[in-house]
Amino acid sequence: MPASTDSGKVSQDIALATDDIISASRRLRDTGRPSPVPDNCHEDLAARLAVGPG
Repeated sequence: MPASTDSGKVSQDIALATDDIISASRRLRDTGRPSPVPDNCHEDLAARLAVGPG
């Protein structure tokens, strides 16, 4: 779910830089981030982008 701000704007994706992606990923996971990916994520993406099977 996107993070809301007081102005009503939302942030859904951010970019980060790290020299150690494994440690960074573990730290994020251990603090409950990132949010789990829904099971239907790829179906939703395909429907939004009108991607055919295969």
